[in-house]
Amino acid sequence: MSWKYNNKEVKSIADVPKSAIGFVYLITDSNGKRYVGKKQFFSNRNAQVSKAVYDKAKSAGEKVKKTKDKKKSKKGAVSWKYKKNIIKETDWISYCGSSIPLKKAVKNGLKIEKEILQYCYNKKQLSYYEMKWQVCLELIENPETTWNGCVAGKYYPRDLINKS
Repeated sequence: MSWKYNNKEVKSIADVPKSAIGFVYLITDSNGKRYVGKKQFFSNRNAQVSKAVYDKAKSAGEKVKKTKDKKKSKKGAVSWKYKKNIIKETDWISYCGSSIPLKKAVKNGLKIEKEILQYCYNKKQLSYYEMKWQVCLELIENPETTWNGCVAGKYYPRDLINKS
């Protein structure tokens, strides 16, 4: 199950525009049910490291941070925490959405197609275009044809039902 963008296979980060940070995608199963989501190419976090790793990274000019460890510090003795900024490629190649029912169905053999709808170049674009595609494709208006449970964490199919 590889990704496709404009009918071309995307197999690695080398196939992606250089400044893109992520993409909005469409997953369609063999029954025509769809799912739209977003995925970043890299995760960025500050991980706690040893003093030796901190010192080596600092001397190499990498982004590191030293903060007081409030739990371990006592009167007169200061204990430090060392953190290093770690950037790592995500599991985007094998990713098939965050919908638990969809993931279970895929695990049980459901065939899917994965398509990149749009590359995005910052986090706001990523969130906006995910919501735009979900709304434009009317996913929550037709809950029987989608794996998406909500749009923007705010709008659910039940919100659109007229109750008289």
